[in-house]
Amino acid sequence: MRSALVGFYRTIIETLVIAQKEITELRRQPAVLLLVVLGPFVVLAAFGLGYRNEELALRTVFVGTADGPYEEAISRYTESIEDYLVPVAFTADFPAAIRDLESERVELVIVLPPDPGQAIGEGQRSEIAVIHNSIDPIERVGIEFATEVAVRELNATVVTAALDSLLNSAREVDRDAGLLSDDLSEVETALLLGNDEEAQRLSANLSRQVREITPSLGLFGERSEAPDQDQDQDQEPSENTEVGRSLAVRIDRYGRGRASAEQLLSIQQELRQIDSQLAALISLDAQTLARPFTGDAEGLTREPVSAEDHVAPGATALLIQHLAISLAALSLVRDRRRGVLTDYRVGPVSVVSVMAGKLIALSAVASAAAAALMASQYWLLGVPFRGSVADAALLVLGLVFASVAAGLVVASLGQTELHASQAAMILLLIALFFSGFFLDLDRLKTPFRSIGFVVPATPVVEGLRDIQLRGSRARPLTYIVLFAQVLIGMSVSTFLLRRQWRTAQ
Repeated sequence: MRSALVGFYRTIIETLVIAQKEITELRRQPAVLLLVVLGPFVVLAAFGLGYRNEELALRTVFVGTADGPYEEAISRYTESIEDYLVPVAFTADFPAAIRDLESERVELVIVLPPDPGQAIGEGQRSEIAVIHNSIDPIERVGIEFATEVAVRELNATVVTAALDSLLNSAREVDRDAGLLSDDLSEVETALLLGNDEEAQRLSANLSRQVREITPSLGLFGERSEAPDQDQDQDQEPSENTEVGRSLAVRIDRYGRGRASAEQLLSIQQELRQIDSQLAALISLDAQTLARPFTGDAEGLTREPVSAEDHVAPGATALLIQHLAISLAALSLVRDRRRGVLTDYRVGPVSVVSVMAGKLIALSAVASAAAAALMASQYWLLGVPFRGSVADAALLVLGLVFASVAAGLVVASLGQTELHASQAAMILLLIALFFSGFFLDLDRLKTPFRSIGFVVPATPVVEGLRDIQLRGSRARPLTYIVLFAQVLIGMSVSTFLLRRQWRTAQ
């Protein structure tokens, strides 16, 4: 029991001595410390200051017929599409538009169909050709999205123009004609006075107005329908136009004195209904009819998060990981090259003490650099920090320990500083593509998604974003994964170094 206790204390002392040795070596190299602290921040600051957070709005040339309906409609409704397309020019010269696209003066060419009215009349849809010159797959996705939204807006623009024309016509009719029910009263008055010619003229005029107005009413309200005893069986008023024709026929008959009192009552009811529908129609707005819905997306996180703020926590995790892995790997390789590990073995110093000492010392240095990096991004770059400082500190500390352990594994496998630096770079690339920093993990297939958990940054990227940007806490699984990585890394590196010592003997 006593010997075990003595061995334990000896291991503790050896660990502290080796940790002091590592810190002393780093203190003698101020340039290294300066690079460790300032290097990651300079990289992060350069990205944050250089990133252009602009909306996706593509410079666009529209190609269409010179005398077509498009140029005026596009200029009139530019505000509706400018979030996605910025109209640069409207031209009928297709080759010139392609030359502008090839020279990158514009990013999109939209070719509009020559005669959409004819296609609509034939019951066909006109196709809009969209041409771009991008080879970036991510940018192509953005172009396709912007194009789809812009085409919808163009459709709505054309519909708006058509509805606006229709509403203006309805307003003209209403302004010239007044209430139809009042016109019917004038017909009734002329009949009572025995002025048949005037009654026929007024009824003919009223019939014409009914035929003009009723087709438009079916677009916006309930169809005006009423039974017609004199209507033929094959003239079933299934459409608003047919109802208008039927009503016009009955008004003509009434003007000639051929309608009964019951039919007159039916005509009066229908005309009052048309008057009310017409009043509702002319009060409508074409823009509202073509775009009846608006959307306002709201997140659970009320404070807005810019693109650079969203990137900052992930970039911090990657920089801290690379820093800690590089420090640990180069430290162990340097000791092997200088023969310090041989001195430890002859000492004798246990492998556990060597590894634990390096873990403590290098983690302390990396933690200080990480704290300076996070403080700088908050105070100098303005990256928000909405969560608990204690949660973030615990998460970063776990990242640092796991990264140092990974660096010790890298150094145990490699023999030279070149091997160590290249292995650290490969781990950085794994973190870049498989940690969720560059691409969301949900977009990766299941077998490849697990590659990211080889590096410590993978669970930390999402955890830091939750703490800094959402103001929530990291998931407990994140800390479990980091602890497992530290345990596995230290076990593997200790096993490899112990085997190397035995082979050297």
